[in-house]
Amino acid sequence: MRVTAPSPTAPPRPPSRRWGLVLTAALLAVILAVAGLVFWTATSPPPAPQILAVSWTPQSPGPGDVITVVARVTPATLTVDLQGLSYFESGWSGGGSMTPLGDGRFQAQIGPVAEGAEVWFVVSVSTREVGPILSKHVVLQVGQVLRGGPSGIRIDSVTLDPALPSVLDNPVVTARVNSSVAITQVEFASMRFQRGGGGGGSGRAFESGPGLYRGDFGPAGPGGRGFERGTVFFYRFAARDATGNTAVSEIQTFVVR
Repeated sequence: MRVTAPSPTAPPRPPSRRWGLVLTAALLAVILAVAGLVFWTATSPPPAPQILAVSWTPQSPGPGDVITVVARVTPATLTVDLQGLSYFESGWSGGGSMTPLGDGRFQAQIGPVAEGAEVWFVVSVSTREVGPILSKHVVLQVGQVLRGGPSGIRIDSVTLDPALPSVLDNPVVTARVNSSVAITQVEFASMRFQRGGGGGGSGRAFESGPGLYRGDFGPAGPGGRGFERGTVFFYRFAARDATGNTAVSEIQTFVVR
């Protein structure tokens, strides 16, 4: 009987070079992905500014009250402005940077306010890239403001000239005020919001004929050179007659081109 000796066990084969190439390629892909993420994070534009909420207290202000306005915005590093004014009584106008409270909240105060005044304010944030971003208009009546009384006072035919103001124009607004009794007060109220931030609230009304009034926006800029391109304006007329009845025109707007 012939016995065959077992074959010697073959030595383990070295790892294939192909697997080394695969691992190298995978590592390179991970490095490129991380580098791409870092580059995208460094070069992507910051998130667009947003006004998330605007609140105020007291909700229905009375004579002598100070109105506290709180705005919540994102990102929290923004500069936040409040612009506002009042008409019929007290003639307040003002605004400026709101005070940061932390967590993206900012605060400003208006007042004290007078009986019979109507207060109008807007919150804004702005960057050169996106221009002014504005909250909804807030209009508050202080105490009793007579509106819609029997004298039938109203403001008609509000016209802006030129209709599309440019940086070289000094725009003028005209309006006709009608009432069955004597008109005792007409005011022109305006706000402006500049592209890079800031602005103001002002305006003057002049009688230019029976029942016809003209409003302008104040100084056009340093040296009378006009307003900055991209500046946003809001404006309206307010009027009162001998009965104490009041009227306001719609809030209108334009952007300097």
